[in-house]
Amino acid sequence: MGIKLFGLPWSKATKKAILLLNDSGLKHEFVNLEETNSRKMEMLVALTGRTEIPQMFVDGVSYVGNEQISGYIGSGL
Repeated sequence: MGIKLFGLPWSKATKKAILLLNDSGLKHEFVNLEETNSRKMEMLVALTGRTEIPQMFVDGVSYVGNEQISGYIGSGL
């Protein structure tokens, strides 16, 4: 299972998502949207229809915002 988390490292919401994943022991790849071109954000919006960050993808399924990310973690995976 591959987890990718897209966000901004200075964002409170992104920091919380990283903490949630780390505390749960889930390995993930962090994609810093500041270090990529704006095309990445455009692609995220095209895939999810949302501009909120952080956005997490697990095996092609998107979770947008910490509420959905927390729900994924709490679901027992």
